[in-house]
Amino acid sequence: MADRAEEILKNVPLETRWAITANAGQSVFMTYMSILRDIAGEERATEITDGIFRAGGPMFKMLVESLGLVGDDALAASHALKLGAFLLFGPEPVIEVKEETKDRVVSTQTVCPIWNRRKELGHEWLPYCIPGHTAWAEGVLNAINPNLSFSITKAVEKGDPCCEWVVELKK
Repeated sequence: MADRAEEILKNVPLETRWAITANAGQSVFMTYMSILRDIAGEERATEITDGIFRAGGPMFKMLVESLGLVGDDALAASHALKLGAFLLFGPEPVIEVKEETKDRVVSTQTVCPIWNRRKELGHEWLPYCIPGHTAWAEGVLNAINPNLSFSITKAVEKGDPCCEWVVELKK
């Protein structure tokens, strides 16, 4: 007799399954962050989160290289960050490149799954937005090439219409 759950999943398009899985993972992450803050306090929770995100850099470098994305300039690193966003958050992010050279890439994000889950779940505190995103990106970039820098120049969290960041070779 066929397993009912497997039978149902076979009829769900892959894109939909991916979106459901990503949404569930983001909701678990948001709940984890909220509980961590309640237990450890905002400052300590941010420190812990920062360390976790930075530590993921070498793993992401290995992952993107295994998928054929190799290179240590700003352009390759920017592609690695974008790929990482889709692997972590599913098909929901909308990320566009505004400026692109081997030494400098400016990207914007107009749809953010974490920001959306934050609003849906009613979470007020979210260290992922600026400190977490920066820590994760710096961890990935440092693993790819320590001479790369990352900066957030616009953030929805600060009232901007989109998030914008720059990846560039340090001068």
